[in-house]
Order: sequence, then structure tokens, then C-alpha cells
Amino acid sequence: MQENIRKYLLNTHILLLAVLLLGFSVRIWGLGSAEIFHDEGLYAFRSIGYLDYVQNIDQTTPIEWFADRELPWWTNLSFHDAPPLFFLVQHIFFRIFGDSLFVARLPSLIAGMFAILLMYLIGKRITIPGVEEERNLFGLFAALLLSINHIHIWISRSSLLESLLLTLILANIYFFLRFVHRGSPTPTVGSDSQLNWLWFGITFGLALLTKYTGIFLLLLYGVYCVLFYRPLLKHWRLYAACGIAILVFSPVLIYNAYLYTASGHFDLQFAYLFGQETPGWRAGFLGKSQEPFSNILQNLTAMYSVPFLVVTMLSALFALVFQKARHYIHITAFALLGILSVTFLLTSAGSAYRFLVLYAPFAILLIILTGFLLNVYTKANRHVLGLRIIFVAAFIFLASEIWFTIDGIFLEFPQLGIVEMNRRLDELVGEGPSQTLPQVSNFHLNAVVQRYARHYPPGDHQKIIVYDSSLIISAKLWLFTRRFYYHGIPTFPTEAFKQLIQERGVEYFKNYEIYFVRVNEQTVLANPYAPRTPHAKELEDFLTAELGLSPSFVTYAYQPTPEGGYQQLPALSLFKITF
Repeated sequence: MQENIRKYLLNTHILLLAVLLLGFSVRIWGLGSAEIFHDEGLYAFRSIGYLDYVQNIDQTTPIEWFADRELPWWTNLSFHDAPPLFFLVQHIFFRIFGDSLFVARLPSLIAGMFAILLMYLIGKRITIPGVEEERNLFGLFAALLLSINHIHIWISRSSLLESLLLTLILANIYFFLRFVHRGSPTPTVGSDSQLNWLWFGITFGLALLTKYTGIFLLLLYGVYCVLFYRPLLKHWRLYAACGIAILVFSPVLIYNAYLYTASGHFDLQFAYLFGQETPGWRAGFLGKSQEPFSNILQNLTAMYSVPFLVVTMLSALFALVFQKARHYIHITAFALLGILSVTFLLTSAGSAYRFLVLYAPFAILLIILTGFLLNVYTKANRHVLGLRIIFVAAFIFLASEIWFTIDGIFLEFPQLGIVEMNRRLDELVGEGPSQTLPQVSNFHLNAVVQRYARHYPPGDHQKIIVYDSSLIISAKLWLFTRRFYYHGIPTFPTEAFKQLIQERGVEYFKNYEIYFVRVNEQTVLANPYAPRTPHAKELEDFLTAELGLSPSFVTYAYQPTPEGGYQQLPALSLFKITF
């Protein structure tokens, strides 16, 4: 009876399900209420309408370049600063479930769950011992490490490209290993009846169609094949897979060809790569300088726990020098080449937090391989005490990872007040349009307003939101520009509202419900690259001094201090204005 219970508890499918449930729980908890961070609003806003527009005069897009004529067909193939796949996937979710932060992050969560499953499959392939149960065990441990990994959980809870990108990278690695290794821990030559080469090409193309940073795989595979599997370089299936990848990626190539004809340069990322002049994109390359490669050590220790980094380095050293590891030198080299290839990429792309998730699968491969080798050694020498030490060390390591994740995701995750303000605006303004729809001179953008307004009943009263133009662009797009184009609610920066009052007079707005959102310029919500204008401050002074108004709602930001602690500051202030 006890033996049956033990077999049941150790059933691979049950344990894998438990790992997936653990990963799902920590990823979905508070998914729609976590703070908007980094470029989430920048991507989600555009995905709602599959609209390449960021409302930034320093980063214009084709929809503005062709404002006075028909929009060319090729502009739908990609976006000016990123390939289209994530936008398309997110757009489908928005079409089905409506636009909300929860829905914006749902594709990343689902992609993150598939990444855990793929980590299990890859972990099984690197050990290849004779006992199937041990293969499953190390695959499960690989999946468990990714399921509780701090940076992967953050990415899986964010409306960012990297969650889908990493999942497609893992799928591509899985099919590459199947294509090259064919069931053996070392490269072999043989037939490929499972068409792994085809899926290898498809997933590589899809990874590039999500984000160009997936290109580091090309360096990884190239060096790996030169070192260990040169016959593959003469194999027709490899070049057929490359052809498939190019075919999948072809929408971006076509887009860039036409974009070059229209503007004299490629999209933002390729223009940066080739050093092209982009006069319409003065703000486009800020991310490269905000998080340069020189910050990588600081950023790594923010995204990965110190024990994880130490264990990864020790695992690499152990796998290189341990005698019995020589049979698995291909896997050790693959993981180390992966880390080196990512590092080479980041020397150019910068060390932004979200990029660092690319290290995770290769670090986990090294840890799993070392665990397998230690298991083989202790069993061969019948070191019962050694096995117990390994078990205790693994338990302590997992406990430290879980605590690092809980602390970073749920206890100390930035609180900026954006989500609170969004919730308050939903309560006050609602989702439906104003009685008078907003209008813009660009007829392409005006068509977007008209099309999405038809999703709601006609508005029964006039409403306007006025906002401080110094707000960071990601928050601005989600809080205000989204309501303008997709909900039919007029939203204006203070300078535009001031001009409207001068043109039409205060009496024009007598029956309007007007809300004004002011940004505290001492917080990280103030865009350091936006020009400082007096308009928001003047409007705030007028409301408080002349009309005797005070904010009806205030959100707070918790941000670090130079001394290493945190301070609470008013972030966004909401005034209700009645003329």
C-alpha cells in the first residue's frame, strides 16, 4: 500500500501539474492590479487597435507621415520600433475580452506557462540517463526553477514582449536539440522523421517576429555547430530551416524595404543597428543610454538572487572540471555559449531589466546538469551522506529563491499610483464615450475614434480629462490616450486645454464634466526628457488659489531614496473642475 502511494506521489504528470499550478498561482495573483511598469502602456495601447502610434512628436510613425493620403498596405505588416507578433497576439486578446490591464498581461502569463513546460522538456533532454524516472526528475527540477524564478515571473506578469519571446526561444532550443541530438546527449547524424528541422525554422522565425533580440540564437547555434557538429553545416535540412525562418520573418523584411523607400531609413531597431539618421525619431534610442551595458552587474543582482548567480557560476566551473562531465561537454558548452551569446547581444542592446531574462534558461541548464552529475557521482560511490547533503542544499536553494521572488514581486514591487488613478478614472468617467466625440485632423486616427466609439452606446453627457503633459509616456498612453482613441473620451494636455479656453471661452465648458490630473515632478512619473512647461502648474495654481479647489483624489508613489530606503510621495492629483 505504501509503495503504491509513493509511486502515485512521484508520478511525473502529477508533479509536473503541481509545478505548473505553482507557477500559475504566483503569476496570476493580482495580475490586473500590479503597477504599470516600464513600457507596458506603450505596447498595450497600440495592441488594442493594432495601431502604430505613440503620440510623441519626437517619435512619429507612418500613420502621421501619410496623414493626408491613403495609408499604404505595407504599414500593417510591422511596427516602426518592433516586429508585429506580440502586438497581434495581444490585439486578439483585446478583441475577445476588452481592454484592461488584466487582459493586456494575459498573453504574457499564458506564454510564461508554456515556457515552464518547455523548460521541463529541455531539462529532460540534457541528462539522458538510462532511468526514465531520473530524466523526468531533472526535467521537473528545471521547470520548478523557472516557475519560481523572479525575473521570469515579473516578465510573465507584464505587458512586455519578452515573455512571448522567451517562450519561442525555448521552443526553438527544444527543436534544435531534437534536430541535432536525435535522442542522444551528443550530436549524431541520422534521419529526422519528426520534422524537427521544420519546427526549428518556424519557431526561430516566430522568435524574430516577436523581438529582434532573439537573433543571439544565431551566434549560439553557429558556434555550437562549428565546435561539435560540423556535418550539420552541410545538411540540407539546416538551410531549409533557415529558409522557413526567413519566410516567417518576411513581413518585417517587406515592411523595412518599403519603409526605406518612404523615409530613407529602416525601422527604429535596424536604423540603430546600421547607424542610420532618423530625424523623426529623436526619442527612439533613449533606452540604449538609460540602461547601458555597464550597469549589467547592478541589474543582474536586482533581477536574480545572489545565491542563484553564485550557484550558476559554481555549476559552470564544476561542469567544466568534473571528470565525468566530459561526456556532457556539449551541453555544458551549449549553456555557456548561450550565456556568452546573450552577453554579446547586450553589449549593444543595453542591460535593461527585461533583457536579462534571456540568461535564465541557460543558467538553469547549468544548474540542472551539475545536479545530475552530482547525483551520478554520489550514487556510483554510494555516498548516502552526499545525497542527503545535496537534498538539503537543494531545499535551502529553492527556499532562498522563493523568498527572493516573494519579496521582489509582492512586497517591494514599485507602487507608482498609475493603476490607482486608472481605477478612479474608470469609476468617475466610465468606459463609454462623451456626448461629443473627440476629433483629430489626421483622418486615419479620426477613423479609429469613430470605429471604437461604435462599441458603446452614445454618450449622454459631456466629459473631458485634462492631464499634465510631463507624465511619462507609458502611463500617458494607458491613462489618457487610450480613452481618447478607444473610448471616445476627449483627453487633452494642459497646454491644449488652455488654448481651447482661449478660443471658445469658459462658457463653452459650462456643462462639461472636467477632470484634471497633475503630476508631482519630484516623482519618477515625471518624464525627465519632456520639456518643462508652466501650463500644468498654472492651472493647478488657478484651481487652488482662485477657485478654492483641492484634489479630490491623490495617489502615492513609493520610490527609493539615495540613502537606500523608500519614501512615500504624492504622485498623481485629481481635480474635478466645474465652470
